[in-house]
Order: sequence, then structure tokens, then C-alpha cells
Amino acid sequence: PHKDVFQWRRMQIKEFIELVRSKGKHLIFISHVEEFQDEDVTKIRVNIPGKTKNDIWKDIDLGGYMEFQGKKCIINFTPTTRYDAKGGHGIVGSFEVPVLKSTLEGGNFEDNKFLTDLFNLYLKNFKAEKDYYDTNRIVYKEAIKIIPEIQAVSSVDELNEVVAKLKDIKHALTSRE
Repeated sequence: PHKDVFQWRRMQIKEFIELVRSKGKHLIFISHVEEFQDEDVTKIRVNIPGKTKNDIWKDIDLGGYMEFQGKKCIINFTPTTRYDAKGGHGIVGSFEVPVLKSTLEGGNFEDNKFLTDLFNLYLKNFKAEKDYYDTNRIVYKEAIKIIPEIQAVSSVDELNEVVAKLKDIKHALTSRE
């Protein structure tokens, strides 16, 4: 295929992801993986051709690697030297995926809520982090107003004055640093 076809496909996927997000919906990509040898380590990567893989990976919020560990199905959101993964907003590490039963096998819709619970936890943590940031951003902006004074220090006396002011400043986020 022509190079422009790949670029068009990547743009279509990006626009589709943005459309789904704009509607407040979640999108799940499921992919095969490919194995390759890197020195003594067998690495596992998503099997999506070309730059499309990088575009999708960059745009997603979570990326898990699912595998069986014994009889348990585990999805991992923390990357390792063996596989890529992507966590965030409290979704890190491993989660056991419960066995889902179809309603034809006597299962209930209410029991099949692993992904719903995972998304709800992600959104709850995201909101808490955003609220924390929004609240502390105001304090941060006020605290860093002293930076020009710090940069203008040219004597020991001026330095002592600025240090005294710094002690009275309320800090948030990284303003102390």
C-alpha cells in the first residue's frame, strides 16, 4: 500500500478515538501480540502494523497485557521488560479478571461488571487528582510570584530578605522546589 494510505488510516483511528471520547464513551482495543528476542529476554509487543501502534498507544488512557497465571486470568497495567503496559490514575499493577458467565449459562449482567468497575475507579481517581490539582494550582501560582525576586538577588542581604519571605509563603504542588 501507498504511504498515504497508512497516514490516512492513522488519522481515521485518531478521529474515531476522539469521537468516542467526545460522546463520553470508553473504547477497548483488543489485539494480538508478537514476540521477539532482545538478547536473553523474549519481549511481547502489540501486533499493530507501522506507526498506527504508536498513535493508538499514545492516545489511550490504559493499556493492559492479559495473560494466564496458573488458572487465573490477570491483566497487568504496569510495564515490564517483557511487555508494554500503561497505567494511570490509580490503575497500576495487576488485576484478576473474573470468569464471566453468559446469560445463556446462568450468568447475570450484574456479575459481569469488571470493566465497568475498572473504568469507574479510573474516573473516580482522575476526578480526585484533578480536584486536588485545581485546588492547589491557585496556591502554586501565588507562591511562584516570588521567582523574579529570587532571580534578581545580587547580595547576601537581598538573599536573606527573600529567604525570610519564603518562610511565610504557603506552598502547593512543586512551588517549594
